[in-house]
Amino acid sequence: MSNLFQMPIEFNSNLKYWWVNQNKTFEEEVGGGYLWSPQLKKNGMKITLYVFMLQVQPGDIVVSYAQQQIKAVGIVTSPASPAGNPF
Repeated sequence: MSNLFQMPIEFNSNLKYWWVNQNKTFEEEVGGGYLWSPQLKKNGMKITLYVFMLQVQPGDIVVSYAQQQIKAVGIVTSPASPAGNPF
C-alpha cells in the first residue's frame, strides 16, 4: 500500500484549485510547463472565463482535462503574467 495518504497536509486558505480544458493544447502546455489562453475575442471584448487565469498563484493546484479524462495535476510555481500566443 502506498504512503501517499499518510503524508502531512498543510492547509492554506488562499489555495485555489483550477480546472483547465486543454484538448488541442495539452501536450504543448503541460510539456512546456505553462498555461495560456487568449484574453480577448476577435472583436476586442474580454473573455470572462479566461480572465480568471490571471488569478493563478504559486501553490495553486491545476487539474488538466483533455480527451475526456483528467490527464495531469500540477502545482503552480509562479504568478500568472500576460504573454503572447505561443502557438
